[in-house]
Amino acid sequence: MKNWLRAGAALLACIFGLLAFYAFQKADKSSEKATLLTWYFISNDVMDRTKPDAYALTEDEERPCDNIKQEICSILAPDNGYGKPDLNALATSSETHLQQIERAIADLEVNETVHAFRAKY
Repeated sequence: MKNWLRAGAALLACIFGLLAFYAFQKADKSSEKATLLTWYFISNDVMDRTKPDAYALTEDEERPCDNIKQEICSILAPDNGYGKPDLNALATSSETHLQQIERAIADLEVNETVHAFRAKY
């Protein structure tokens, strides 16, 4: 009988240990922040501002960021795994990068995602 009690107690300890381990790992992963990269708006079509394909990691030398508040020039967003910005990722606790781009366009103000503007060409 003592052996069964010891085995049961050991089994419960292992189960609780594993549960605690997995809970800690999950909490640790959820607190990780994705690396934010600077992406430059490279399209000539203003309708593309909310499309990941319209951004690149290199600035267009012919259209540099000049902070004339007419067009988005650069944003900060994580990579979506395909070499494009993940605009659906959360920028803040309540807004995605896409929502922040839309807000910056409406307000012509920088925010957590949109970091620079330029003149329209």
